[in-house]
Amino acid sequence: MKKILCLVIISVIFGCAPDPIPQDQKVYVGIWQGSNIFLEIDADGNASYAKVMEGASETVDSPVKKIGDGKIVIGYLFITKTLELTKPPFEEDGKWKMVIDGVTLTKQTTL
Repeated sequence: MKKILCLVIISVIFGCAPDPIPQDQKVYVGIWQGSNIFLEIDADGNASYAKVMEGASETVDSPVKKIGDGKIVIGYLFITKTLELTKPPFEEDGKWKMVIDGVTLTKQTTL
């Protein structure tokens, strides 16, 4: 019985659907890539983040919790990853770019 209760609780916590990205933030939707960072945000509010560092890497696949106030927060409840949004999306030479954690990312495609 305890195992079933634990599974139900985990399903409720992690089974929640993400909120779609608001219309005024649709510029964030797409696949972004920089020198050592990959970020994919879809219109349904899901995100995939990967950062490769010397000797290590970090990946997160979670819903977008917040975009704004100089950050992008992805995760579930209290388990989150905060990306410093140094510079929000801007267009330069016909390409969309943004700066996350000091790294310039270029939009590869819009989803």
